[in-house]
Amino acid sequence: MEWGDLRFLLHVVREGSTLAASRVLNTSQSTVMRRIAVLEGQLGLSLFEKRRSGYVPTDTLLGLLGKLEAVEAAHSAFESEARVICRGLSGTVRLTTPELISSHFLKFPLQQFRQLNPDIRIELVASDEYLDLSWEADIALRAGDPPTDGALFGRRIINDTWSVYCSRAYAEANGYPTTTADFGKHGFICIVERARPDRLTEWMNTHFPPDNIVLRHSSLMSAFFSVKAGDGIGICPDMIGMNEPDFIRCMPVDVQTGKEVWLLAHERNRQTPRIRIVLDFLTEHLMKKVQTMRLVMGEKV
Repeated sequence: MEWGDLRFLLHVVREGSTLAASRVLNTSQSTVMRRIAVLEGQLGLSLFEKRRSGYVPTDTLLGLLGKLEAVEAAHSAFESEARVICRGLSGTVRLTTPELISSHFLKFPLQQFRQLNPDIRIELVASDEYLDLSWEADIALRAGDPPTDGALFGRRIINDTWSVYCSRAYAEANGYPTTTADFGKHGFICIVERARPDRLTEWMNTHFPPDNIVLRHSSLMSAFFSVKAGDGIGICPDMIGMNEPDFIRCMPVDVQTGKEVWLLAHERNRQTPRIRIVLDFLTEHLMKKVQTMRLVMGEKV
């Protein structure tokens, strides 16, 4: 049996006549009658009583009607899902970014994205490693040197500037420095040299009094939480520090790292709808954050 014949059958039941069904189906009455006759022949069943008032379903057809409607619902669901897949607005998008950026920028926007696009699943890989966007991940939000790989495309979000920060609790207990001349009065959190860019490490080694360093961390994540806990003063990317309500920005770090924050994908995915929609959503969210930072800092970042 063809689904088209079953569809004719349902519309005759619902409309009560072959004429009314033909109008809904945008075909001729004779076509509807012929399709019903073919179906009755295939089944070897009488499906309608032909009366002056129209086509009346037989008890046999009424007994089958629930199954028939279930077929219709399944067919409709299949078509709907197929259209979604055809548009590419379903499936999994693998997003990689450092854990600290993930915790500060992506938790709530990804919840909002899921509400707007329930058929797209985000798989978040929180890692400081640069995953290969040709096969390990689809999208990367990363800080570092400007991309030179011609196979990547995306958008620069912000310059990777850094500043000296402390927690509000630390400031209430100890005050906070506004120039390097004040550093001798405070304790500092450092990041070991292999974990950060050389220029920032050199800046810390030059300006933080060695005897005042209370903790050294091997990762930016652990150093961030140490500063947040009030253990001491440390440096932090402005992209993170300016979006942390418990932080006070003491002073900028006068070092040009040449680093930038980029949202990137592989060129082969430029026209993949599910990846494009995630890229567009994150770009809009991040640029709003950057604009707020610029207003607060009163400078171009």
